[in-house]
Amino acid sequence: MVESWRAVWIVLCCAVMQAQGAVEMLEEEQGPKSWVGQGALEMSTMAGSAETGWAHVAIPAQFRWSEQCLQLRTEAKVDEFSCNEDPGAEAVWINEGEQMRQWGDQSMCLATEENSDQVRLQTCAEMGKDDGWSVPSTGGALGEIKSLKQDKCLVPSTGSGARPVRLGSCGTAAMKWKRDALDGKLGTCAQRWPVTVGGKVDQTGVPMRRVCYHSTGSSLGQWQDHVMFADLDQHEHPGRMIDNQLKQPTSAETQQACADMCTDTPGCHGFNYNVGEASCERVRVGSVKDVPEEEFDESQAEAGWKFYSPQVVTPGTTCSQGCLPQTTIRLQFPQTGGNFEGSSPDLLPSMAANKFDESVFPAPEDDAASTVHQDCMGEVGGITIEVTSYCEAAKTIQCHPDPADPTKEKCTEAKEAHCRRMVLLPISYFGPDKKEHREECGHGPHQDTKVWHAARIALDCVPIVNFNDHCGSIQANI
Repeated sequence: MVESWRAVWIVLCCAVMQAQGAVEMLEEEQGPKSWVGQGALEMSTMAGSAETGWAHVAIPAQFRWSEQCLQLRTEAKVDEFSCNEDPGAEAVWINEGEQMRQWGDQSMCLATEENSDQVRLQTCAEMGKDDGWSVPSTGGALGEIKSLKQDKCLVPSTGSGARPVRLGSCGTAAMKWKRDALDGKLGTCAQRWPVTVGGKVDQTGVPMRRVCYHSTGSSLGQWQDHVMFADLDQHEHPGRMIDNQLKQPTSAETQQACADMCTDTPGCHGFNYNVGEASCERVRVGSVKDVPEEEFDESQAEAGWKFYSPQVVTPGTTCSQGCLPQTTIRLQFPQTGGNFEGSSPDLLPSMAANKFDESVFPAPEDDAASTVHQDCMGEVGGITIEVTSYCEAAKTIQCHPDPADPTKEKCTEAKEAHCRRMVLLPISYFGPDKKEHREECGHGPHQDTKVWHAARIALDCVPIVNFNDHCGSIQANI
């Protein structure tokens, strides 16, 4: 698909680029430069998986030896300065197969020389198939940068500061390279400009090469228990929980307002509330049974204090900080008349199926022979699975002067997204024609739809009810 470069630039929310850090950060406040105002863009959108890694987007990275980065302009060296000041991306690399390509000019690869310990840049298309490299994994442990052709490893010269890099013996002494992906959350770009005969950089036209990278990052963030408060009057205990407060008392007009504060506070599992004082205390524990007697002061009931415990707590099912982008969809679960486990693993992961069978339409605890669960599964009007997917996504753009019109750019964009974690939540429905089954199946008499919060579960991403497009909207909008 080809469309105007101006339109895509607006989608990127990117404009004037100012040197900042290892590459140039994309700013939002200023208008675009004239040299990005016109041109053509070829777009490629691909799906990937967290298991196989990035298949369609090459993630730019720096190779660090201690605090210094591998850089190659006229000669290979390590240099701390180039880690942070590198507008041409001469210290940023991508790996395609076994080739190490310089990100600023991806037609050039790191190559060895015959009968020499030196390395250089060479046109990738002219390199031999055996002239590749083994490198550490992104974000992984320290390792070697090893030439597969010469069976030797890159090592800096002895000393400190900026210094040359040569091929040398492999082994423990050479296993000090770390591969760090660029932080693309704000969007980063690098460009290389033509140089005049007099050796001056010419920025009057378009760059010879420009590359951009934008990413959500890959960290899953911090996850906490999901705490659900409902029917507060049925979960109140006259008295006050002491020694477990998370924060100083906060003003709250109602018990529900205090419950909402607890739900939004990491680590909160219950709360004390005083109606007369409109005072809310969030606490770490969710049950009077979970603490010694001396930590729950019943005498405080006379002063108006009550402790409220949650209706449901599901461990580790809510992302509270540093979360990946998320998207939610509801999928209709096929009516089988049996249990959820019978659909595993074709429609549901086994862990989710078991959790749903335990929590949805539960049988009475004192009746082991009860068929309530099976009966309700057969009578229910419909079951929906709410799927919230947390996805990492990345996008790269490569631009060069358009051969048909060198005053314009021709760019290629690639996108990819991986689903990293999903949260599943079942919802049951008993319509007017099924209302006689509501109460026996855990619904209220006038409750046609029920969200089963106790069945909430977080899992690694897999197809659900034959659905696998977890990250479509996130990938489209990166």
